[in-house]
Amino acid sequence: YSSVAKNVAFRLNDAISLWLDCIKHKEKYPNPVGFPHYRSVKVKGFFSLLYEERFVGYKITNNQLLLSFGKDINGKRLRIKIPFNRLLKLDQKTIRTLEIVRDKGKYFACFACEIPDKEKKSIKKAIAFDPNHKNLAVGYSSDEESLEIKNLYFIKKFDKRLDSIKSKRDKCKKLSRRWKYLNKKIQKLLTIQREQIKVGLRTISNYLCKNYDLIAIGDYAPKKQKIKNMNRAMINQTHIGEFRSI
Repeated sequence: YSSVAKNVAFRLNDAISLWLDCIKHKEKYPNPVGFPHYRSVKVKGFFSLLYEERFVGYKITNNQLLLSFGKDINGKRLRIKIPFNRLLKLDQKTIRTLEIVRDKGKYFACFACEIPDKEKKSIKKAIAFDPNHKNLAVGYSSDEESLEIKNLYFIKKFDKRLDSIKSKRDKCKKLSRRWKYLNKKIQKLLTIQREQIKVGLRTISNYLCKNYDLIAIGDYAPKKQKIKNMNRAMINQTHIGEFRSI
């Protein structure tokens, strides 16, 4: 209970400091920051309780969360037992912090655990990739095998569909009903395209990580100014930087 009270005081202190900084430097904050107010649990919902110290104010026994609320006037300890809906499959030695949050009327206990370092495996198979703008990358492995990864084919289809909708939207009066409808459709298509690109690149990365112990990727940044024959579509459809980061 003392850890939670301390954390609440830190949050209040940060909120007041942010309010004072907004008064002194208004140019830094486009949206004004007000003085912190009382937040009703019934009206605005439950925020969170953070136990920063390990097993201070709480315990885990028999798949139950035991919370401490200090002592009453007579010196008797006040505790409450909360059973978990699921079997807690965690090594208690790795638990570092506990945060209790509420979402859609349900309470969740979020544990931050320390994962021990895994032993590094020996490098038996390696591959080196050379990215370019014609395809995503071309690799050559230590087993003298070549591997070509082509660009994601569906990006062109999405670009054509987006261009056609954008041309229809631009003909409409801005912020009209039809303009808003088409703009909403464009945003939805962009979201689907972004998620499908992530899935495609992660699928390729997952395959490479399973089959190779070491993966090297060349440093390549396409620029339209350096290559005269490269158009906008070539640069937009490579996604080499995202592939490298994943």
